[in-house]
Amino acid sequence: MKTARDAGFVLIIALIMLALITLVATVSANIVMSNVRVVQNIEARAALKNVALSALQEAIMTDGFLIGEKAFVVGCEGSNYTRCFDLTGDGFADDVNVSLSQPECLKATPVRNRELNVFDDEDEASCYSLKDSGETVSAIFSDCADATWGVTVTAEDPVTGALVVVRQGLTTRTAKNLIATACDLNSGATDGE
Repeated sequence: MKTARDAGFVLIIALIMLALITLVATVSANIVMSNVRVVQNIEARAALKNVALSALQEAIMTDGFLIGEKAFVVGCEGSNYTRCFDLTGDGFADDVNVSLSQPECLKATPVRNRELNVFDDEDEASCYSLKDSGETVSAIFSDCADATWGVTVTAEDPVTGALVVVRQGLTTRTAKNLIATACDLNSGATDGE
């Protein structure tokens, strides 16, 4: 025969067990939610990095990018160096804003005529120079230079506040007159002739 005391003891044990199960469930739910947030942050960073690199590729293909005119044919926020993207497909380019710095000339090296592949490459053939500087023709410099540029790309999601900054180097073979205007040739940024 059960007494009231036994029934009270069973009730207390049941309440303690219920509290422990609730505590374990709450901790488990918090761990799961934390993991979900971590995965969402990783995915957001990866998406922003992809958008940043995509914007950089678009800028590289834009005429006038290396000489500091513009990075994008169609910019946003009143700047030709900012591009807005629609990642959700709602028709509004307001999901991610990507800003590029103007390219900074880090180094320029003149290209010698003998380094050019003039017979197989039309662009390199156009660099060939017949200037006579007292050296043999194969030793003189062409009308082109190899330039290394630095660009900083910043991608931001205004809703989540996610931010990715990518510093990218670019190497191009460019006409020396473009190098002369974009690079400070007197500052030692180039390897002189």
